[in-house]
Amino acid sequence: MPAPAPRFALRNFWRPETGIFLGLWAFLLLVGRSKLFQDPGTFWHTVVGEQLLSTRQLIWTDTFTFTFTGRHWIPHQWLGESLMALIHRLGGLDSLLMVTATILAGLFTWVAARFLRAGLHWSLAVVLVILVIAASASHLHVRPHIGTIVFLAVTMGFLLDFEAGRIGVQRLWWLVPIYLVWTSIHGGALGGLATIGLALGGWTVYRLLGWESPFSRWKDFFLCSAVLLACCLMVPINPYGFWLFRTWRAIMGSETLTRIIIEHHPMRWDSQDAWPVLFLGAVYVVFLLTTLPRRPRVAWLLPLVWFYLACTRIRHAPLFAVPAALAMADMLPFTHWARWLSKSGSDLCQLPATESVQRHIGWKPFALPIVLVLIALGLQANRVEVPLLGHNWVRLDRTSWPVELQEELAKHQHERPDGTPIFNDFNYGGYLIYHTPGYRVFVDDRCELYRLPTDEYPDQWLDEYVRAEGKNTAEKMLVWEQQYGRFDFALVRSCNAPGDIGFDNYFRASPAWEPIKRTATATFYRRK
Repeated sequence: MPAPAPRFALRNFWRPETGIFLGLWAFLLLVGRSKLFQDPGTFWHTVVGEQLLSTRQLIWTDTFTFTFTGRHWIPHQWLGESLMALIHRLGGLDSLLMVTATILAGLFTWVAARFLRAGLHWSLAVVLVILVIAASASHLHVRPHIGTIVFLAVTMGFLLDFEAGRIGVQRLWWLVPIYLVWTSIHGGALGGLATIGLALGGWTVYRLLGWESPFSRWKDFFLCSAVLLACCLMVPINPYGFWLFRTWRAIMGSETLTRIIIEHHPMRWDSQDAWPVLFLGAVYVVFLLTTLPRRPRVAWLLPLVWFYLACTRIRHAPLFAVPAALAMADMLPFTHWARWLSKSGSDLCQLPATESVQRHIGWKPFALPIVLVLIALGLQANRVEVPLLGHNWVRLDRTSWPVELQEELAKHQHERPDGTPIFNDFNYGGYLIYHTPGYRVFVDDRCELYRLPTDEYPDQWLDEYVRAEGKNTAEKMLVWEQQYGRFDFALVRSCNAPGDIGFDNYFRASPAWEPIKRTATATFYRRK
């Protein structure tokens, strides 16, 4: 008799990864409705992408400011911005939140799956993933930088699997199209190329010293070098050519950025953002030390470089956290404590018989998450208001953005047909570009635009802007009006305490200006 057909089983559609994804997804949608929108770049990135899509022309000059309008500027994250604009067309900021939460939940679920494959119980995998999220949280925003976090994680996964022998050198060629896309999404592709180069250098040194290396033959070295070269050749293959590289160099070469933009600051050891990163670093070191006396693999050591970079610029914290977690998952079967737990029969860790064992998941555990994401996007596209999933879920933080001034800002934005000039605080430029496009802003966080074409002091303009907040403000305002023309409106951060430093102090004391509306967050002024 023929064997009976397998029955439909709901358990085939649920695995630990399914629950982890849905839990992370719901958490990111709940918390991220305001926390993921703390960066002004979210707003102007979306507007730039919409310009690219609607005009179908490349952007070569600034059109948002009245201070540097017409000056050479390129959207070096053009592909990421275009994708943001496409998603925004579907359901506005809600769809941007939905897609970002889905990408991040998928990324962190994949990290958890690597721990599960190594034999760790799902509960411990969730604890480690929560630690990774905590270390990354302060720099998770709706912007193209998410692409760098994801693609660096993919690069790290390829390097770990190749060194462990789970994949051959032929699979590394998949990195080439990845870097072609990554280059046009975000400049962090350079960090990925450097990571591959460090791995190749380490493997070569191990091979020369006679240590365990994936380069069993020198042919492997030349093939991997060819992969790296091909990835490097992807950098100029974009509509802007080498202008992308020049822009990246201008941004990373700016010393002023480390003073005026928080995420470019060095890590402060007394900061709330630093403690999760330091704690994750300590856990990573424990994993590394408990593999001794086994010699660590080269890929296991790569997160040390990103930890150093995170200390120099806190924005690199996610670029340390995710690769560190992937390295820890790879180290797990070789740690003394994991082997002890496995031999003792503990459910917390059951190591596989061989490192090459792969957990086959199939498509069914992904069915429920895919259906829910599609339902959510459908609700947003049709403007159906449903908590968590539907339209009008995003709530911008009133303590960060001038949300309470939106009506007054919109009322005055079209007083000049060619764009109404408005003086604004640095962080409010992106907000105005998105919410009130009738204004021409004074400044925003596209810092490469405001660098002067001089080798002696290219950051002079930005430095003078920052200094003018605290002293000689009236004199500087007069100089700016002579240079850029009269402006009759100003949007600045409210100074509520006697010792607060900001432009609000100047406008409040000046007899030439009066407030249209004042809130605890920001004040909107006009010239009398």
